[in-house]
Amino acid sequence: SKKFIVKPSSSAIITSIDINDFNGNENSVLINYTGSGVYEFSLDGINFQYNALFLDVLSGAYTVYINDVNGCDLTTQNIFVLDYPKFFTPNNDGFNDIWKINYLQFIPNSTVTIFDRYGKVVYNFRGNGSGWDGKLNSKPLPATDYWFVISLQNSRIVKGHFAVKR
Repeated sequence: SKKFIVKPSSSAIITSIDINDFNGNENSVLINYTGSGVYEFSLDGINFQYNALFLDVLSGAYTVYINDVNGCDLTTQNIFVLDYPKFFTPNNDGFNDIWKINYLQFIPNSTVTIFDRYGKVVYNFRGNGSGWDGKLNSKPLPATDYWFVISLQNSRIVKGHFAVKR
């Protein structure tokens, strides 16, 4: 006779992913899941942890990995952690000439509205737009702070400000 130990296990099912972004270096990702296995989690497929909460996540494109340590299938899902540049320098030197939200092009129906300090709308663009070049009616606007409102597809509104440096 032989003795076997059977451990219940199954592939994880991602029920949702809570992304707390637009927070500089304090972005977080929480993976919500179901399943009967013992799981480890990763945002890069290399570094795994047993906690489904990731802290201090930089903005970028990630693949969420849930690995069952007992050998069931790996579960994956692509996500984007968003943030906005705190400044840009539209001086045509090829660096930071456009203010835009990286990865917002993957949420094409989102909108961005930029205001001057008096609340006047100076520019609008969609998530798949090319961003703002610091001009109004083809004329450069002054180096100062500007405010924005981002309306994401899931009815989420993000507000903030950034600086134009010339």
